[in-house]
Amino acid sequence: MRHLATCALCALATAPALAQEAFELDAITVTANQTATALGRSGATVEVISAEEVQAAPRARLGDFLTFQPGISASANGPLGTTSTVRIRGLGGAYVPVFIDGIDVTDPASSGGGFDFGGLTNAGLGRIEVLKGSQSARFGQNAVGGVINIQSLRPTEDGVHGFAEVEAGSFDTRRGVLGLTARSARTDLAFSISRTETDGFSASAFGTEDDGYEATRANLYFRQQITDTLAAGLSALHIDSRAEFDEFGGDGAPPFDEVNKTEATGLRGFVELQTGAVGHELALSWFESDRTSHSNGVTDPFKGERQRAEYRGSYDPGGIWTLNFGTDYTEEKDLNQKIDIVEPTVAESEKILMGLRPYYEDFHGVKYQPSAISAAVELSARHINDRFLPDKAIDVIDEAG
Repeated sequence: MRHLATCALCALATAPALAQEAFELDAITVTANQTATALGRSGATVEVISAEEVQAAPRARLGDFLTFQPGISASANGPLGTTSTVRIRGLGGAYVPVFIDGIDVTDPASSGGGFDFGGLTNAGLGRIEVLKGSQSARFGQNAVGGVINIQSLRPTEDGVHGFAEVEAGSFDTRRGVLGLTARSARTDLAFSISRTETDGFSASAFGTEDDGYEATRANLYFRQQITDTLAAGLSALHIDSRAEFDEFGGDGAPPFDEVNKTEATGLRGFVELQTGAVGHELALSWFESDRTSHSNGVTDPFKGERQRAEYRGSYDPGGIWTLNFGTDYTEEKDLNQKIDIVEPTVAESEKILMGLRPYYEDFHGVKYQPSAISAAVELSARHINDRFLPDKAIDVIDEAG
């Protein structure tokens, strides 16, 4: 179990627009400063990819499409569904948190703590923001390489609309998407469900059989403007996948294909309140990942859970600056149990992280942006109790796990 508490403070100064001067609107980032900010005044290096660009992506795997952006690279162990890592400026895995609709989807049971892009396609997904460089003051000490923030599709026009897509391609790949969006003066609703199947191919010189993949993913987003100053909403996702892979060193015996099965579910609820010049957002989220790896007759379970509470505030006095502040608390549990261990390793830690990132811009465009200053205090405890058992005890352990 791991506990993480973060407290952050950020000051942002912006110059007022001249009323009668023609200008072109700059792209907006929401992730960099937790409020809508023009890219040129965000004080961060951000790549914003529109929903239209994401839907027109020429690559089936979203991680491969992200490499079209400068400073982003990806590697994969094989076809769609096999392990894939996205890196920002050379750093990936545990150093690049990934959020989908505000839900931290990095695997809490993974030894590296990263997100696997292997089976994530663009189906049902919309706008993406990629923050480059250290974001520890905003997203915690692990966000050394950057942050990837992904939105599911949002309604773009009033009324109720449905959509459906069917695709087919090489390696007997099939994909279908069904979705529904609805928007009114006070309500936003979007739901999509997708199914992907492919026979794949083998990336191993020893195991030449195809490595197939199949997955179902559902995304839900809802936001209701209750009053002029109060809004509430919910986002949810569910992923159920099965991926075949080649055994390390080559397949030893039939049926050859090793299999990873993953079931992941995430929920996030939020409330937004505007009290004069101060805006507040309180959110609670939960994410659970349940993976099993089947290889050579052995099944290894990897199950993790994350609970997160966060508060974000923004003070805008109507001048040339805005003050953003907030705090969050995260609790993680993971079970990486192998067949020869009675009790899993348990780790507990308390962390408090505070960061300050000032930003100043005068009317002549002179900017001052120092690096974020952060400090952390950690208290931790670790308990290990490993005992090796005979083969007959394996079933008992599996039931007790």
